[in-house]
Amino acid sequence: MCLSFVHTWYVVFLQTREQHIRRDKATSNICTAQALLANMAAAYAVYHGPEGVQEIGGRIHALARVAHRELAANGFAVTEAPFFDTFTVKVADSALTQAGAVAVGANVRIVDATTVSISMGEGITREDLTDLLTGAFNIASPNTDADASLTVVPDHHREEPILTHPIFNQHRSETQMLRYLKNLENKDLALNHSMIR
Repeated sequence: MCLSFVHTWYVVFLQTREQHIRRDKATSNICTAQALLANMAAAYAVYHGPEGVQEIGGRIHALARVAHRELAANGFAVTEAPFFDTFTVKVADSALTQAGAVAVGANVRIVDATTVSISMGEGITREDLTDLLTGAFNIASPNTDADASLTVVPDHHREEPILTHPIFNQHRSETQMLRYLKNLENKDLALNHSMIR
């Protein structure tokens, strides 16, 4: 093996690989990006556990169902197919609806000139939903209380348990989670632990 090849390999290995790729030609960082997303999702599931994930999902779905119910009750044509957190709404002017949402600190996605899409997320509160319905859709007094009918459609309800591995049932405090993450870091064969002295 020639010395120049070893030198090149050593330098490339120690440097960020994207330094050697022009931005407009860069494709290799997708692997890293997807691994980071997977690790974030795994850490989220470890911290919240099956009960926490189900509680969060249930609250998000309930808010989406409340929005769907209130919009339908006020004459808007909404998605009829089963949904979890996102559905579409027919409006007179999508841009005007989006501007109304932005004015109250919310957002809707414009699908076309007369259709917008609404998505609920973990950070949405009932107050946020009220602001969205009044500001973007001009609903005077929306009822943002959930009721027993606002559950997942039976055909789409999961019956089997989720996150059954023991690791998803061990760490429920920030201190426990930090210790677990530090333990994972210590097991990693990284440059700062092996090659660089």
